Amino acid sequence: MGDPRKPFLRKGSDVPDLVMRPLLNADELATWARAQGFRDLVPSAWHVTVINGRSGLDRQAIDLQMHALHLPASPSRYLTRMCDFIVLVIESVELRRRNATLRLTAPERDFFPYTPHVTFSTNRRRHLGGVAPFAGPLVFGPEVMQPGEKADVRWRGAQNSCFRCCG
Repeated sequence: MGDPRKPFLRKGSDVPDLVMRPLLNADELATWARAQGFRDLVPSAWHVTVINGRSGLDRQAIDLQMHALHLPASPSRYLTRMCDFIVLVIESVELRRRNATLRLTAPERDFFPYTPHVTFSTNRRRHLGGVAPFAGPLVFGPEVMQPGEKADVRWRGAQNSCFRCCG
């Protein structure tokens, strides 16, 4: 039997559960990123994390949203670094509300305030001054829940620092 202080943690696991939405039009973001000179890209892994349950999530309490999320083109996006990553920060009332709702199912929650973003490059030395952020539409697929250790397997060694830093 698992630790009663961590009732939602998967048995034998010390990794978080993620609820995320895959980026369906990652090819458009990748085209923009390559035009800006970014090279360390894995578009098939791109997503927005809705919540990172640091010690698991109450899977019985979560009804995953199965609709796509369309975010229109926006000039309010910006690029920044989070840990060893470059991210596109996006503004979405729907993502913020969903995060707030899901926070109630996590015994140990992710970062506050929630900052929705798409991690798209591990290019740590890239100067971001003068790089206009991607302002086109973003289309995210239905919510997916998965163990945190599998969320970014294509970025192998970098994934653990993303889960600790980015949520």
